[in-house]
Amino acid sequence: MGRPTRPNRARSIRPWTVIVLALALVTMGAESGAAQVELSAFGGLYVPTATLGEAQRDPATRALTWQHATSSSFGGRLTVWLAERLGVEGTVAYSPSDLQRTDGAFFDELDGHILLATTRGLWRFARSSSIDWHLLGGVGLVSRSGSAYDRFEGTTDAAAVLGIGLRVRLGGHVTLRYDVEDYLYSAELAFRESLGSHFQNDIVISQALSLEF
Repeated sequence: MGRPTRPNRARSIRPWTVIVLALALVTMGAESGAAQVELSAFGGLYVPTATLGEAQRDPATRALTWQHATSSSFGGRLTVWLAERLGVEGTVAYSPSDLQRTDGAFFDELDGHILLATTRGLWRFARSSSIDWHLLGGVGLVSRSGSAYDRFEGTTDAAAVLGIGLRVRLGGHVTLRYDVEDYLYSAELAFRESLGSHFQNDIVISQALSLEF
């Protein structure tokens, strides 16, 4: 008999809650007067690195595992630089990442989608006339959907987000921004019984075009 399913603490917190909170924070920052505001659109890659679930169907065979596929991602972010080195931002990203399942001999892909929403702080640690580097850290939600999850529970999880990036000023109010972000969280899918708790390490690599206001 499998373990009883756990209550998913993040299910009651929708990604839109994080987005609204992030927008509220950056709006408060923007109203401070001296803040610099950036609006960015980005695209890149979503790279999940860990098994999402595992079930042993037959003791004589390998376990059936579930993992998302590497896929494109795109989204937007609103950033407010409160000081020369300190900023806050809210982001939302989407990836059409299918859910893969395999036991080594069997393999298929099911329709899946990933929505990432975060609010985080940024710290510029190096700056020159045209390039600056920043570290970022915050919290967010990872929400999984699509027909692959029609019968699953535990499809939304809270995550910590860490990353590093750089901004390249092109002139005027336009900049290019490059970021590598790491979403760290524990996922536990359940279908009739738990598929086990698995630590996740999802990487998002992005390039953005930003407008400063």
